[in-house]
Amino acid sequence: MTVATNRYSSAGLNGFTTTSRRGLTPADLAYISAHRAKGRGWQSIAKMMGRPQSDIERAAEVEAYTRAQPKAFNWAPDHLETARVYYRAGNNPTLLAIKVGCSIEEADQQLAHQRALAVERNRLALNKRRREKHAVKHPAKPKPEKPAAPGLPFVRLATPSSSALTFPAPVGPRPTPLQVVTLTAETCGMTLEAMCRRSSERHRVHARWIAAWLIKKYCDRTSYPEIARVLGGFDHTTIVSGVARLEELVARGIYVDALRKLSTELARPASNSRVEDARAAFSKAMTDRAQVLKDAA
Repeated sequence: MTVATNRYSSAGLNGFTTTSRRGLTPADLAYISAHRAKGRGWQSIAKMMGRPQSDIERAAEVEAYTRAQPKAFNWAPDHLETARVYYRAGNNPTLLAIKVGCSIEEADQQLAHQRALAVERNRLALNKRRREKHAVKHPAKPKPEKPAAPGLPFVRLATPSSSALTFPAPVGPRPTPLQVVTLTAETCGMTLEAMCRRSSERHRVHARWIAAWLIKKYCDRTSYPEIARVLGGFDHTTIVSGVARLEELVARGIYVDALRKLSTELARPASNSRVEDARAAFSKAMTDRAQVLKDAA
């Protein structure tokens, strides 16, 4: 029997098999290596093979030579196909090592890899059958359309031009922050107290962003902490990030029409009566809330 192996060099193997009339074949060497990996001694292996112990011990020369010059086996596509066939047939790593010419350790690792691939294929096939059966029993229902949130209209332009991002300058004295917040709340269809309430609803958050952006653009020397106090006592970093987010939306063509409408209103002379009414409603709401918190305490 002549089998070229990857682990045992041809020079070492030929010298080992021709110096004795009872030379060992590569299959014998694979058998010895398998039992040596299990911790069996030379004498036990000699009894199992029916050979003199001196002949079996000479396999240590090939084993030492192999460990001194290790070489990884290159698994070609035909080798991988052979490993798949041997795994399906239930063969042991020794037979696969003899067939493809690799070491028993590499054959054992490849069979373990094929076992893992088979388990994964079975799992995917089982999940696919379960999904198909569930789809038959429970057909998908059409999702109802979610109604639009009340308040500020969500407008998206296909390609915003430079003229769409320009806004008119105020005529006469500049508006105050309270005037800007009041006008923004009226445009969004909510009260001043509702817009300044600490809420994470999108239309309220976006309305506060728009109010902060307009205050920064149309009011005189207004800092972010002052804008935060006007909008309900938020942290100034929240206002900074909100203005940056709104500028990104405007660059994408969102809320451009609403901002243009608000800018046109702010460019006109302000009406103090409307601001005073909103200020009174806001103060009453804050007083009622403080009374409720006091009663609860």
